[in-house]
Amino acid sequence: MGSNPHKHLARVEVDSIYGGPLPFPLCQVAEDCLESFLQLQADLARAGGRLVLSDLFRPYYLQEELKRRKPRLALAPLRSFHCAGRAMDVTLGAVGLEYPRLREIMAGHHWFPLLSGREPWHFQRTRDVGPGRRFTSVAEAVRWVSNDR
Repeated sequence: MGSNPHKHLARVEVDSIYGGPLPFPLCQVAEDCLESFLQLQADLARAGGRLVLSDLFRPYYLQEELKRRKPRLALAPLRSFHCAGRAMDVTLGAVGLEYPRLREIMAGHHWFPLLSGREPWHFQRTRDVGPGRRFTSVAEAVRWVSNDR
């Protein structure tokens, strides 16, 4: 496969819906979100829950494929925080906590659901929260982690 075309990402160990840890390359988070992500996992465990994901980072090509397969649900790559390692899709039935408690813990680490409520499983850490890098657009965040866009 050659060198990893992505930068500013950190690999994490997290349970998945795929019968084991979330596979590479999905198991990556933006470097400036890493500490928050790890603290989130620890706080969920302390509360009696666990983080189980179907997606975290999505490379550009996977987001393009998803957009083709689910055009009404998936965003274009330069509009998705998944492509910047700043969004996760949580398997709600596997968390072990009621949704309001999950949201409370997630918010304590600056991970928020979409305001539309259309995808309650989707949480993201946008350019506007936390001590991390500030972005003027989703596209800028995606370009920050991609060497080829």
